[in-house]
Amino acid sequence: MKTFIFNELKRKSQTASTLTDAIEACSQRGEWALLRTSSYIKLKWSIGEFQYAESLLLWHLATELCYSTIKEKDSNERTICKHLSDYMFYLLVAKPTMLAPVLGNWQVVSQDTYAEAKRFFNELSVSDERQACEMLISVETKFRATAVKGIRSKSVLFDACVLAHQLQKMEEPRWKVMVLVWAELLCYAAIHCRPIVHAQQPSRGGEFLTFTWLLMNHFGLGTQFYKQEQQAGRKFMPVM
Repeated sequence: MKTFIFNELKRKSQTASTLTDAIEACSQRGEWALLRTSSYIKLKWSIGEFQYAESLLLWHLATELCYSTIKEKDSNERTICKHLSDYMFYLLVAKPTMLAPVLGNWQVVSQDTYAEAKRFFNELSVSDERQACEMLISVETKFRATAVKGIRSKSVLFDACVLAHQLQKMEEPRWKVMVLVWAELLCYAAIHCRPIVHAQQPSRGGEFLTFTWLLMNHFGLGTQFYKQEQQAGRKFMPVM
């Protein structure tokens, strides 16, 4: 996972010729990854119609559904997706201060999603996580939640089922697309976390999100050290 993130950030650095390009590369939270696919039109709702934390939870659930229900051999992309998905969800739950600037209405979304999951599983007999995922993925979801409930509920549980179904039907290798989406979600969170919060992490044992932020700035993909260059309008030269 570390090697993948390093190489992905290096690639973005090498393709960024100006400060504006570098900032743009950090401002994406899945859009660029999806734009590379023929499924962009079908999948863009999962990024564009939600706040960051909503979209992160949606993609976490969809990733878990795909990982648990699709029988296939492990690949680097599949394993990295699982790790990144679990890690970002861990930050949402255990270290929300690191994601505070992009949390939005996270509390409402998480509560509504939990409540809907509880109602769904209370009516069923579930023995383990895999069976739970199989039950969810088997739900016929012809319509998005907003089409049925409007804005009454912020739950993304069944939207995750819709997304999982769409990912299963992709023409491109799903995990190669999904891992790029997760890389963007990680980098978006890293660059929007407050610098003072990042600065507190090394003395607490370190945090992968903080190391990602430091690497982004080393590659010239952060905005922390380029205010003077931006004001002067000088071109930015990425670190190789």
